[in-house]
Amino acid sequence: MMNKKLLYFTVIISFSLNSGEANAQNEPVYIVKKASSTININGILDEKDWINADTTSHFVILGNNVAPPLTTTWAKMLWDNENLYIGMYCQDKNIWAQMTTHDAPLYMEDAVEVYIDADQDGMNYIEFELNPLNTTFDLWLTRPYANGGIAHPDWNFVNVTTAVKINGTIADSSDVDSSWTCEMKFPFSEMQFVAPDMNYPPQNNDIWRINLYRFDRGNPDVSKHEETGWSQTGGGQHVPAKFGVLWFKNNITQVAQTKDPALSDRPVLFQNFPNPFRTSTSVDYYVPKASIVTLRIFDMVGVPIFSISNRNIQGGQYSFIVNANSLKPGIYNYTIQTGIYITDARKMIVL
Repeated sequence: MMNKKLLYFTVIISFSLNSGEANAQNEPVYIVKKASSTININGILDEKDWINADTTSHFVILGNNVAPPLTTTWAKMLWDNENLYIGMYCQDKNIWAQMTTHDAPLYMEDAVEVYIDADQDGMNYIEFELNPLNTTFDLWLTRPYANGGIAHPDWNFVNVTTAVKINGTIADSSDVDSSWTCEMKFPFSEMQFVAPDMNYPPQNNDIWRINLYRFDRGNPDVSKHEETGWSQTGGGQHVPAKFGVLWFKNNITQVAQTKDPALSDRPVLFQNFPNPFRTSTSVDYYVPKASIVTLRIFDMVGVPIFSISNRNIQGGQYSFIVNANSLKPGIYNYTIQTGIYITDARKMIVL
């Protein structure tokens, strides 16, 4: 195996991003992997793809980053060419739900919510709710209520499939429950109307904004009712600028990347690590023969931000070390070029 050579550079970049991505400063990032097989929607997150999917950070109390929630909530996400899949785990000692009518105000009892803003512009986003009885609620909004947004509750998110698994009893305070889990399958075809300029299905490295919430109303003590979320909005749910980042990754690409790069007759650009990062990251690449290598960084609309060239590089695997001392938080692309070959772009995220 070839030894990796390290070439150190300090990169000082100052830029601002367009659209909702400009606000991605402290929001969590979730790399959503592509499912390798059909997902059976039964409310149980026990399939191989679910097991291999990453778990989000635990939900936090909206408006309070200090106090820990009374119960644990987390989620996992997957995708394929037709659907986005979301699974959620809700620890719950008293599972409480009685509403069975579609579009009832489920948030007044135990429920989870999903907010999707595919084009990250803070407008025309989808809201979907699900309770432990597998009752659903859906609408789309033109923009947040605080900005004069108009809700469309008459819209139905058709062809959505959901399922719930209860570990305990529902609406029975005489016993102690354990938890409930749920699965949701959202067809891309039904989301396209709110963000028509996006890719459907998403392409490798596409970025959406999404947030996940939970309402825990089962405790008779009203003071112990909780509203939690994956990304901290500072208050209510309708704050798309503070939604988390959903980063689509294609498993096939990831598998191909693990092969020995020496088998390639073209330059190979690896995903920087760590990513997202706060202070520094390593951009690894492979060149098959002596080359002049140029690293270029672009903002999300394709405007070049920075480039640096490395001369007299022999064939082998190398690294650029990028130090983000003055780098503003955001998402941007980078490539390397050797001769006539330019690699596909990859995304960096600075927190």
